[in-house]
Amino acid sequence: MNYAENFCLGHLNSFNLPCCAEYFCSVSSIGELYEAVEFAKTNNLAIVPLGGGTNIILPPILKGLVIRIDLKGSSITPYIFDQPWRELTLRAGENWHESVLYSLSNKLFGMENLSLIPGTVGAAVIQNIGAYGTELSDFFVRLTAFDLDQESVVEISKNDCKLGYRDSIFKNEYKDKYIILDVTLKLNNSPKIDISYPDLSAYFSASSEMPSAEEVAAAVVEIRNNKLPSISEEPNVGSFFKNPIFSKKKFESLLAKGNILKTAPTIAINDSHIKIPAAWLIDKCGFKGKNFGGIGVHKIQPLVLVNNSEFRNPQGFSDLMSVVKNIRDRVYGDFAITLEIEPRIYGELGYA
Repeated sequence: MNYAENFCLGHLNSFNLPCCAEYFCSVSSIGELYEAVEFAKTNNLAIVPLGGGTNIILPPILKGLVIRIDLKGSSITPYIFDQPWRELTLRAGENWHESVLYSLSNKLFGMENLSLIPGTVGAAVIQNIGAYGTELSDFFVRLTAFDLDQESVVEISKNDCKLGYRDSIFKNEYKDKYIILDVTLKLNNSPKIDISYPDLSAYFSASSEMPSAEEVAAAVVEIRNNKLPSISEEPNVGSFFKNPIFSKKKFESLLAKGNILKTAPTIAINDSHIKIPAAWLIDKCGFKGKNFGGIGVHKIQPLVLVNNSEFRNPQGFSDLMSVVKNIRDRVYGDFAITLEIEPRIYGELGYA
């Protein structure tokens, strides 16, 4: 195993913030992971797992051992007559979008609405990724993980993962306690197309026929490319804030304050809860398309903050934190709503 000291992580985080890791290594097997964990414990180093770097914000200096999880591979359970599904197991370091394409090529369906979400399979569970009316929890079954305290491999069921809206137990009680090794999904042998989400419904509105799963995946890719900036061209971590969810009773109390929330495009979650697009709130506060030093609020999707600064701008992290604070303060001041941050922020200036 090679442990690099003072390793630059600028090219390994999608916001392109300069970050110097105290120690860094990459693991491609369970044996290498055991060895890396032992190295960290022997040297009294914190352990920071790193996947695709697409949902994290890194500070200028990151103490401890950063372990890049590069576990690759997949397996599919055999087809069984009269069983409408099969299980697909993906190792944590696999690219998520490539895994969606792989599932479709093997006639396994259910992942197509989650096409083009950046990042790795392991991180997908931590975040319970979701888009266009589908969440990972809709077809997730179980995972295996490395218990950092016990230094052992354990299996964790769907129920025990406590998956919620962009949330899981790995962001709460199990935070920094486990490293995800692989993920098992239950996928259908026949497509069950869901184009009920407004963007998809509008995309296919001119057609009288139900699209195929492959056509849905292609549509999602096109829609996302039209609405969201490319990470390679405008460094970002996707949606920076969660869409606020309220009970209808709470929402009525907010409306009673006399603000402009009555014009908000609310989305029904169930009979008792609604969701308000955070992008709408940020836009109404006047941030859409604005630049603050090297940090910009995207001109089309204000949920996305972009890094317009020079690659090695030493003030990038503090500039970003200042913009995040201004947005949250303004939204709270105007609407009495506290925006929750979606990516994990490392460092003393962070909120997470």
